[in-house]
Amino acid sequence: LVQDAHYSRPEAFVTALTVAAVALCWPSPRLRHGRVAGGAFLIGILVACKVSMALLAWLPLVPLVAAAESTRRRVGAGSVGLLAMAAGFAGGAPGAVTQPGVFWHGVSQLMRQYAGVHPPHSHLDGGRGADLLGGYYVATIGWVGLLGGALGIAVLVRHRRWGELA
Repeated sequence: LVQDAHYSRPEAFVTALTVAAVALCWPSPRLRHGRVAGGAFLIGILVACKVSMALLAWLPLVPLVAAAESTRRRVGAGSVGLLAMAAGFAGGAPGAVTQPGVFWHGVSQLMRQYAGVHPPHSHLDGGRGADLLGGYYVATIGWVGLLGGALGIAVLVRHRRWGELA
């Protein structure tokens, strides 16, 4: 967050909303429609802020799968979640709802930009950028942090704590 605060980017806001959405969608034995709806609403806002956050659209499904509830209650909570996600997106990007052609044109322009050479986020020859990404994580998190994260994931897998891994 400190690094991103130096740029004119929504990263700090997106990070805060993501943490809140994860907290709301954290699995529990009892299904709470309001928490699912709240997490889904925040994800809708996140997608409005940054289209790549659509990768989090599965997050409200975690409490639906983890809860020991009837199928009817799960479907009800899932339906409320879908509506809440759509409302979050519409509230966060009303122009995308009223002028979808302009919105999709912008998305296609971004995809075209990211598909080609985009220094310093890609190599000039257009090759794979995994080494750049790896170097970024080592520089910002450090080897100790990365190894600690890998160890934490291994422990969760070993103890089959899938909710925390999600």
